[in-house]
Amino acid sequence: MIRIFVSLSVIALALCMTAADGRADPYYGPPDNSCEVVNRAYEATHNQYHYREIVYSLDADGSKKEVVEMRYSTLNVFQRYSGKDWEVYGIPKSDPDQLKFTSCTFVEGGKTLRYYANWHKGKYLASAEILLSPQPRKLLWVIRRYPPDGQQFAFPTAISVFDYDAESARPPRLENGQ
Repeated sequence: MIRIFVSLSVIALALCMTAADGRADPYYGPPDNSCEVVNRAYEATHNQYHYREIVYSLDADGSKKEVVEMRYSTLNVFQRYSGKDWEVYGIPKSDPDQLKFTSCTFVEGGKTLRYYANWHKGKYLASAEILLSPQPRKLLWVIRRYPPDGQQFAFPTAISVFDYDAESARPPRLENGQ
């Protein structure tokens, strides 16, 4: 019995070490080296905590309409769909539907860095255009174009705009005093 427990512990430790150092991802397979910069920028954004993300529907003419605003704090994410009240969710320690980018292509550099990639989150897949800040590298915006049969929203194209201003990212005052 002890031998089985030790064997299982060694296997679990090996799997954790593999996932931690980026050698393999059980959901998406081997790491995609073309996306190292983009995935690290996503991690830097996600680990930032005090930031705001606004998701807009993006029309073919370039006009956009706000759909949802999310404000991230150390422990919670505050989310509000347009015209609705704020909702609060705890931030999980690990996310089984962790966002990943694959097949990245560097498009241009300068004051910002732009990439094209495949965007994956859970069961959703989209082609993406990503704009990163130069240093430190964080997401500035991500445009997602979904296939007709796999849209995350009721519209085919979404843009997430990221805001790192502390005042804008401040947790909202909730109606019930939370």
